[in-house]
Amino acid sequence: MKYIMCQPAIVRFRWQLQVIITNMLSLGIKSQDIIVLFDMSPGTQADIPPFIQHKFGVQVETFSDDLRPDKAYLPAIKPYLLWQYFTRDPQAAKQTYFYMDSDIIFREIPEFDLFTPNAHKWYGTYLWYTLDLDYLHIFTHDDHDIEKMANVAGITLKDVRQHNHECIGAQFLIADSQPEFWHKVFLDSVKMNHVMESMHSQLKTRWWAAEMWATLYNMWGAGIQTIPTMELDFAWATDPLHRYYETKIYHDSGATDSRHGMFCKLDYNFKEPFNDDLSWVNPKLCSSKYVEAIKKVKN
Repeated sequence: MKYIMCQPAIVRFRWQLQVIITNMLSLGIKSQDIIVLFDMSPGTQADIPPFIQHKFGVQVETFSDDLRPDKAYLPAIKPYLLWQYFTRDPQAAKQTYFYMDSDIIFREIPEFDLFTPNAHKWYGTYLWYTLDLDYLHIFTHDDHDIEKMANVAGITLKDVRQHNHECIGAQFLIADSQPEFWHKVFLDSVKMNHVMESMHSQLKTRWWAAEMWATLYNMWGAGIQTIPTMELDFAWATDPLHRYYETKIYHDSGATDSRHGMFCKLDYNFKEPFNDDLSWVNPKLCSSKYVEAIKKVKN
């Protein structure tokens, strides 16, 4: 099995990748099993991919032919890069991957051997609280809005209702991918974002998750069984510390500023946190564990 991460070659991902790769290597994951895909469109930094490759010995792939029709929606880079990678290397598409965000760390490695993903069955974090109908209905009382989102991926509101308890997202265990599938997810992520932004309901404020719904709804549209598992559950930055020990993955998400005693990655879009004093981060919050991981990165 391989671990794969997709991102643009910019400062924030340079330091986040150092944090997660340092964490993975410390837990026994081999560098040859880690794949890092970089988008090299204008505005990215050419020195970042070779830096990551030379420092950690991981597999690094770069893609500079930017075929994205809309470059404003950053999350669409993830399926875009998977499409590009699997098109470049069709044999790679047949492997099993933990498709993961670069802003996570592991407390311990999940028991991936418990799962048997294939072309028709994928696993993921159970994100009912971010993706299911109950969550959508917080932001809209009009099911036509949800129907519009479903239609982007070629499914219906009935399909969404049928699979409502199968909502997975963020971190996935996938196998036997098709490049064409990820191409469609990429295109639909951009379309989904536009559809949501045009809505009159509060769903337009959830634009950041358009790629997550596009990914999930396309899995259902392709006949892929999505299986939620608590083995891939994760703690958030905002969670009390005990949640860190109840899960095997920490996702550095949820902190929108540093005023509440949490490390905020948004403060480090253009600089690295390694030399900063972060002792002020509240030790009773899971965010403090990410700070510990930051401090373990060696120059």
